[in-house]
Amino acid sequence: MFVFGWAMLPLHYLTSMLFSVPSTGFTRMAMLNVLTGITLFLITFILDMEIFDTKSVATTMTDVGVFFPHFSLAQGINNLNLMSSYITVNSIIHFLFYFLIINYFRCVMTLVN
Repeated sequence: MFVFGWAMLPLHYLTSMLFSVPSTGFTRMAMLNVLTGITLFLITFILDMEIFDTKSVATTMTDVGVFFPHFSLAQGINNLNLMSSYITVNSIIHFLFYFLIINYFRCVMTLVN
C-alpha cells in the first residue's frame, strides 16, 4: 500500500492545479480514480475471457490502464489471486499423484510379493 500511495502522488500533483479548493479536488480525484480503475479492470477482465475472443483488445486496454494506479492495484490483486489458485490446484494434484497413486501402487506391489 505504501508503493500504491507513492504511485498516486504524481497524478494528484499534476491535477491539483485544476481545483481551487484542495478538499474538493482530492474528493473528485479520489472518485475519478476509483471509478476509472474499477471500470477499466472490469472491462479488461471481461474482455480477457475466452468466450468473447477479444484478447487483443483486452491486452491493449491493459496497456492503457497501467497508467491508472487503481487499475494497477486491482490487476495486481487479481494476479495474486490467480497465482494462489494455481498453487493450490498444483498442490492438490501433487498430493493426489504422489501420495495416493504412488502409495496405492506400493500397496499393490507389497500384496503381489
